[in-house]
Amino acid sequence: MKYAIRHLIKKIPGKINGYYRKIDLFFRKGGNYIIPVSSWIIKDSENDELFNFLFIGWDQKLCHYWLNRFPGDFEARPEIKNIASWKIPGFLEKNNGKYDLIIIESTNKAQPGKYPGSFLLPRWMEMELDIESFIKKATSKTIKRSIKKYSLEYEIRTGIEAFDLFYHTMHEPYIRKRHGLSADLIDYSNFHRKWFNTRWVLFFIKRENEPVAAAFIGQKYGKYRLFFLGIRDGSDEILKMGAIGALYYFFMLYYYEKGIKSLLAGVSMPVVSDGVTQSKMRLGAQPYLKDLKKRSKCYFIPVTPRPLILKILKLNPLFYLSGGTLNIALFLSAEDYQSKEDFLKFLNRLKTTKVKKTRIFCFDNPEKIIKWTIEENITGIEFLKYDGISEWPSEKATISPSIP
Repeated sequence: MKYAIRHLIKKIPGKINGYYRKIDLFFRKGGNYIIPVSSWIIKDSENDELFNFLFIGWDQKLCHYWLNRFPGDFEARPEIKNIASWKIPGFLEKNNGKYDLIIIESTNKAQPGKYPGSFLLPRWMEMELDIESFIKKATSKTIKRSIKKYSLEYEIRTGIEAFDLFYHTMHEPYIRKRHGLSADLIDYSNFHRKWFNTRWVLFFIKRENEPVAAAFIGQKYGKYRLFFLGIRDGSDEILKMGAIGALYYFFMLYYYEKGIKSLLAGVSMPVVSDGVTQSKMRLGAQPYLKDLKKRSKCYFIPVTPRPLILKILKLNPLFYLSGGTLNIALFLSAEDYQSKEDFLKFLNRLKTTKVKKTRIFCFDNPEKIIKWTIEENITGIEFLKYDGISEWPSEKATISPSIP
């Protein structure tokens, strides 16, 4: 009943919804809250292997985000229930071995120590762009070629007509088409209430004098920030023209000419291989550490070393928090890399100066890739070899010496 009322109030627009969200957040932070639980059966698309996924949390968009990242089909189990946050550790202990992968939204009753082998992930991760670094990158030259090829130009607009054009014809269709059930879309009334009376402008990309894409620019932490993107009708054809790259290029160039050195690029998921995260990193974006403390968190817990779980881990390198610092967790088999060049190319895609440590969880003998990192004098990497003896990842995993 309580959950049904909560779901109903969420649909109420305007101030009532805003007040409700604050009350809801208060209870979430307090931890004295009944949390929805959903479990799923995932079937591998290649060999019909099954595994069980458990999601404990309010954010069903986050749940569907991960379901869509699994390599296979998914089906909900009938046992959907609620649980008090302080009962989660006992529930997991009672059901030990039943689930292969678990994700839990964080509360003050859900601490890392209660979940051995868990990774604490920020729900969202703000990204920062260093403009001078971007200008030097090969990516900027590629974007400039697309701009020239398709005769793209930009225009800055404000006012209600521009606001409505952006939301209805670009932002909403683009987000719905790109993200489906995991789309984190603010409805128009709340979008207008929250943003229209703030300091903002819209960067429109035009082709043949017609707007084809746009970015909503505001301010946060004293920096200019690209908050939202949109593509007209969510068109794949416009995307292939490089409209998103053009938006970032013109956004950065415009403020660079005003003497500004860095900008915020909006939030991304803490999954290195996520398409949005990857595209921003190719532009030279780095996690903005100041923002991480304010973000909600979740625990990502791989429980068993089944082949499908290892496959999922390989496909999803993670940004995670440990001791107040940001780190990267990579999962791989050394045998997947036949040459040093292939391995270094893989590492280079993950390059970021904001990460304190990169931990590589290796499913086989890591000696070969350890040797390569020493030869190339690569620092800040720790190797952990998992030998399949017990649950993943465990205290029994053998830790190789860190590269100094």
